[in-house]
Amino acid sequence: MSLNVRKIAKLAGCAPSTVSRVLSGNYGNVRVGNTLREKIISICAENDYEPDVHASRLFSRQTGIIGLLTPGGSVSLSDENLSRFSNAVYKQLNNSGYRVLLLVQDEAFIEKKQYLSVFRRREVDALIIWGIYGNHQWLDELAANKKSFILASNRVVPFPSVTCNDQVGIQAMVNQCLQRGARRFFYVGGTLVDIGIRREEAFRCAVGVNDYRVTSGDFTLQAGVQIVGDILSWRPDAVICANDKTAIGVISELSRKGVRIPEDIMVTGADNIELSEYIHPSLTTFDQMSDACGTACAEMILSHIRENTEISSCIIPPVIHLRGSA
Repeated sequence: MSLNVRKIAKLAGCAPSTVSRVLSGNYGNVRVGNTLREKIISICAENDYEPDVHASRLFSRQTGIIGLLTPGGSVSLSDENLSRFSNAVYKQLNNSGYRVLLLVQDEAFIEKKQYLSVFRRREVDALIIWGIYGNHQWLDELAANKKSFILASNRVVPFPSVTCNDQVGIQAMVNQCLQRGARRFFYVGGTLVDIGIRREEAFRCAVGVNDYRVTSGDFTLQAGVQIVGDILSWRPDAVICANDKTAIGVISELSRKGVRIPEDIMVTGADNIELSEYIHPSLTTFDQMSDACGTACAEMILSHIRENTEISSCIIPPVIHLRGSA
């Protein structure tokens, strides 16, 4: 006998939507008793029935898929923080019976309003948006249409987000250098998106009345290498970098020029990428907690879908790593 959702429902004595919920594992606010659930599963097993995903969606308000929206341009899944975040999201969702649809926030995605189309075509139940860049007015449209989403890495008020407490991390980097006698600071910033702004503001607050200079960067190794000329001409006691890649570039170029680290100049980073522990000297930094942020985003979205809980913001404390560079 050729089965479909409707025929299974008739055999089990229930509604087709109940069969769809059992087969997808997405129950929402509807309770399905164990006896009925086991009966539906037994009918499918006896008839070697494999559910058609598209057909099951006709009877369910949920797709069982969460979209993971990442930036276009120079940022890609090869970025260590994004890779760690994505892996954590995938693990949490996969363990809960959900799938992940990777999406890219490029010009076409915004101009063609694909951020709404993926919901209207019932491709996703919600969006997890990592590292939003540029114009973000489309988030207002998502909210106005009551679509479920959460931000990570970069925040946009008043929308919910999961981020690391970068202020605490930068404060710890400055304090470590202060405790070791630094009184003259050089800050190498990053791109002026939310995370870059948060870290720079934290530096300005932490350095207090001490002498300091702030320069811009773009979170790359090259930015660290290229700024060394300015660092040497200003001769600070400590260089606080907005991320690890920039700090590694600074350490590499300073070492090449014969500057001793930390004896002559201390250097700190932010993020705790894998390389930071293995350069010489090993980099004093803090962990951006990408794994924990990814897990928290997935858990919050799952709770919202399954139990209709509110999607709210969450700030995760960093882990400080005091190593050889400061």
